[in-house]
Amino acid sequence: MSNITYTSEQKDSNVGKALEYFSNIPTKSNEKNNKLYVVGHSLFMKSLWKKYNLVDDEHKKEIMKENVWDLIFDYHNNTTNITKNITFTRHAFSVANMYKERSSFKGNKPFIDQQLENDTKLSLYGILSALKISSMKKDITIQNGDTVYVSCLIRTWMTALCLYLPHLAKKNNIINNTINLTLKIANYIKEEGFTPDNTPDSPQTQLKNIKVFIEFLQKIKPSLQNCTINIKINFGDNIRNINN
Repeated sequence: MSNITYTSEQKDSNVGKALEYFSNIPTKSNEKNNKLYVVGHSLFMKSLWKKYNLVDDEHKKEIMKENVWDLIFDYHNNTTNITKNITFTRHAFSVANMYKERSSFKGNKPFIDQQLENDTKLSLYGILSALKISSMKKDITIQNGDTVYVSCLIRTWMTALCLYLPHLAKKNNIINNTINLTLKIANYIKEEGFTPDNTPDSPQTQLKNIKVFIEFLQKIKPSLQNCTINIKINFGDNIRNINN
């Protein structure tokens, strides 16, 4: 089994190139397949709303107070003449975010603590709040076996699992209580910067961590406890399966 490495495109952040990447994803005839779900990062999403003026000044401050927030819009590729409805979701509250909050309010946790958190994971608050938000989302059309696009940083993987696994567990089309979901590492959506918190662990380490995380979710989320969960991690040239 060959080692997996991230490409330069997967470790880059570029709004224009990212939208081109998503618009070129093959589209099926079913209209629902025009919908893409992407879990990313705040700086990328801020660049996105500035580029397309998606959010007015009145709502920006309110949005930034939220733990998890979405940008949903239709992107039309003039070259392919295809329109994709894309939901970009900011990852849930991470351990690095927790350090930043402590620094802001208490002054006893220096900002450097945030940056030294390797490939920062979700905090417990982030996990529980993302699970809560999942139960509140009524407009998700994702189906068993579909793909969610994530960055090369594991906090986006964890957020995607918190948001979409409980939703899939309620779907009527699940056979034998088996959930199938693919997480694909997208190009050009990584958080900006190369401090340890914004640098991915090796994919091999991430796979081990996400397997433990899935087991943890099954212990704390009743709707997942009796499900068989099959997660496919698509790195582009390599695919790894995680089965519980």
